[in-house]
Amino acid sequence: MPQSTPPLADPNHPPSEGRPRATGSAAKPTWLRLYHALGGFSVLSVLAAVGLNAALLHTYRSSVDEAQVWAQRAAGFTTLGQLATVANGPGNDVFESGDLVGERARRDAAMQTYRAQRHAARAELGRSVPTEVAGPLLADLDEADRHVLEIEQASIGVFTALGRGDREAAGAEMARMDRALGEASGHLAALQGGVQRVQEQTFAAQLAQADKLQAGAYGILVLVGLMVAGVAAYGRRLAAIFSAANAEIERRRGEVTLLLGNIDQGLVTVGADGTMSLERSAAFTRLFGPPAPSGRFDEQLSAVSPDAALWWEIGWSSLVEGLMPDELLVTQLPQAFEREGAHIALSYRVLRQDGALQGVLVIATDVTAAREREAAEQAQRETLALFDRVARDRVGVIEFVAEADRIVRTLSAATEDAATEKRLLHTLKGNSGFYGLSSVTEAVHQLETEVVERDSPLTPEERAGLAATWERVRSSAGRMLGEHGPGRIEIGDHELQDLLRAVLERRPHAEIAQRIAALKLEPAARRLERLGAQATALCERLGKPAPDVHISTSGARTDPTVTAAFWGSLIHVIRNGIDHAYEAEATRLAAGKPAALQLHLRAAIDGDELLVEIEEDGAGIDWERLRAKAKAAAICALRPQDNVELLFLDGISSRDEVSELSGRGVGMGAVRAEVHALGGEIEVHSERGRGTRFTFRLPAARCTHAGQTAALAV
Repeated sequence: MPQSTPPLADPNHPPSEGRPRATGSAAKPTWLRLYHALGGFSVLSVLAAVGLNAALLHTYRSSVDEAQVWAQRAAGFTTLGQLATVANGPGNDVFESGDLVGERARRDAAMQTYRAQRHAARAELGRSVPTEVAGPLLADLDEADRHVLEIEQASIGVFTALGRGDREAAGAEMARMDRALGEASGHLAALQGGVQRVQEQTFAAQLAQADKLQAGAYGILVLVGLMVAGVAAYGRRLAAIFSAANAEIERRRGEVTLLLGNIDQGLVTVGADGTMSLERSAAFTRLFGPPAPSGRFDEQLSAVSPDAALWWEIGWSSLVEGLMPDELLVTQLPQAFEREGAHIALSYRVLRQDGALQGVLVIATDVTAAREREAAEQAQRETLALFDRVARDRVGVIEFVAEADRIVRTLSAATEDAATEKRLLHTLKGNSGFYGLSSVTEAVHQLETEVVERDSPLTPEERAGLAATWERVRSSAGRMLGEHGPGRIEIGDHELQDLLRAVLERRPHAEIAQRIAALKLEPAARRLERLGAQATALCERLGKPAPDVHISTSGARTDPTVTAAFWGSLIHVIRNGIDHAYEAEATRLAAGKPAALQLHLRAAIDGDELLVEIEEDGAGIDWERLRAKAKAAAICALRPQDNVELLFLDGISSRDEVSELSGRGVGMGAVRAEVHALGGEIEVHSERGRGTRFTFRLPAARCTHAGQTAALAV
């Protein structure tokens, strides 16, 4: 099985293979430093020997090359002497031949060849020979050249004199020509002697250099002998050190084995090729089962949780590519899975060396007991939250339990379409969050996410799981509330005064009876106060200042058995106003608004209608953003008059991200569904930067006892 990962004992600093690690200090031990020194010296010795041999060979080749060059220069200078003699010949031969034209042409050809050779020789000396060496040679060459030019001038005199028949003058010029040839030959001979001296000096210098290199070679040979002697002398000590180090390694290996056999966490390293190391904790086998035959972690994980294995494959590819920070990449790996009723949490430590991925340390922890403790603590917190709510608003808790029970039963029966189920889930989540039932809120939020991601209805298992979660909460609430309804009537001072006035004024008994019967209805003020409390709780949860809540009801009452679902759905309007429209304090102050959101909640009987208004002075609805989202989703035709319709369409939200509070675009659809169920209408007025007002018009006769509309109007 491939071994591509460091051992578990020290995942951040794996020891190098084939040598023991230093213990107790980061410094290298003496034996290791000496070992490295000897090894380095061996390499240097070999390199030095090779270098010396190369230098000797180079010296020899340079000497030969230099000798050849100077020999070529000496030959060139000899040629110049010969050319000078050739140039001198026509001036002598013309006395015998009498061929002035032919001899003159022979002289000119010889001089032309001489000049070319002399120019080439002088240029080569100046270019290739150091100035201090070339100087004397060039001086001799220039002197020889001056006399050769004198030969040429004297030769011209010979030919001129013979041309006019003056042989005596021609003889004098010939004598001058011969003297110049002798001078030129002398200087060229001196030049060749200088060349010979340079050759001798160069050869002596190269010979001295070769002697030095040979002495260096002997020195290296001596050092190599000393090195061999040192290695032999230190060999026994090295053997003892390695023996002790191996014993220490075995001791530590035993400690690691003992640790891995008794640690509660499942530990294993996964190499860059996806294979697991042989070293792993005993708990790993207990949590993951027998090792996969291939030794690959993805197959090991697939045997216990196919979903987790799928996430591993996706996250592992990103980790190998390494295009993002490791801290972000490990969050894409599976974080937990369940096996045989046990909850296993997974965490990871990325192992890199010089930036290259070496592997990942996988840490698996059985958190079943912790989950059970958390569940018990959560249940206790929820019980306390419910107890507090019952103490403050017993009727509200009773109605919430009844409404939630209805929603869960409806979802369990699977009788509604997908859009309605999404609205019911969203309503249940929002109301549960207000009453502090985090277990229900989290469960519903997870269901919403899964339904959206796979675009399919709830599965039977999901419906059963939701029902079980709710049943635990409902049974706890039932023990607090008992099996009876609220069993009480609330009446305000002004309502009592009006009733007494009607009795004293001896109004008809039927009218008084109608007013008394109306007292069994629920004051709308209670519902609006509950919405205000929910708004305050949402602001606290979002870290925003508490809103200023203004409530006005004019004594309106409604039948809770008819309007409970409507009142419960209004939490979506409140949440949208708080989450979407409540600006930052600095923004509100800059716009001339109070620091706190101004929230107005109104309810009144207006003729045959029950009017409910929710108004806030927030940022207003971003209609253009809603239209852009609808266009991107190709949900509906885009006309200006469709703005309000967009607000209540499922799947349309002005938020880009989904949270437990908003972003799914189904809450407002639930509000519209409840209003339409009562035969009502919705009006929306919004202005960017100024705020939004929702007006709900409901038939009063349906929301109260039939025939009591007039009695409810105050």
